[in-house]
Amino acid sequence: MNEQRQHYRKSLRLIGYMERKDGEREFQLQDLSLGGLRAHFDDDPALIVGQQVHIRLPGLGLRGMSFPLVRPLAAGGFDVGFDFAALDGEGENLYRYRAGESGE
Repeated sequence: MNEQRQHYRKSLRLIGYMERKDGEREFQLQDLSLGGLRAHFDDDPALIVGQQVHIRLPGLGLRGMSFPLVRPLAAGGFDVGFDFAALDGEGENLYRYRAGESGE
């Protein structure tokens, strides 16, 4: 697959959480960029393209809202790309991102 990336991606191996009305779903963070992240779920995360999903990355002190793109893997599990619509720091982390906003 030939993909063009708008932002640099940093490989990370941290635990993240997808927040749902019925509780949280844990995922393994694979990589992170300014515009989104790639996560691995061991079983089907039951997501729909275009659905708004709240995520939490406690190891980085981040929380935000994103839109998923799900891809089943031949070796098992599911990779999910989350495009950030908004991302905010928690606690002492003052980071703030909003899709479409420029820092200029």
